[in-house]
Amino acid sequence: MRMAENTLSGLLPTSVDRAEYSEPTLLLGGQDWSLSATCAWRWDGVNGCSVDSSSADRADRVWDLVGETIVAVRWIQADDWGSDPILEFRSGGRLCLLSDAPFDTWVWHVPNLVLVGPLLDD
Repeated sequence: MRMAENTLSGLLPTSVDRAEYSEPTLLLGGQDWSLSATCAWRWDGVNGCSVDSSSADRADRVWDLVGETIVAVRWIQADDWGSDPILEFRSGGRLCLLSDAPFDTWVWHVPNLVLVGPLLDD
């Protein structure tokens, strides 16, 4: 996981240029990176709004992620099967990926590395 942390920190800050929800996948992307998540997720905005993978208006609301800037990535333990990222935005909001089973995955493409999570600790 240290390699993932080092690689991602080298990309930051980076902006979200593309955001889409196509059942059941959240898709985000920017210069030199893309992220797809089929696991549960929750986006907490700075204005108190919260959108998650079960929100009725999620497909429309994820467009609001375009223009956000990722300034940090933290990791949370997803039970016994690994760790998931929390993307922290310059605005103060955050996006949490929440694997609730080992087969609920996310894939993050960055230069020279493809991360498939949840990640196991090294």
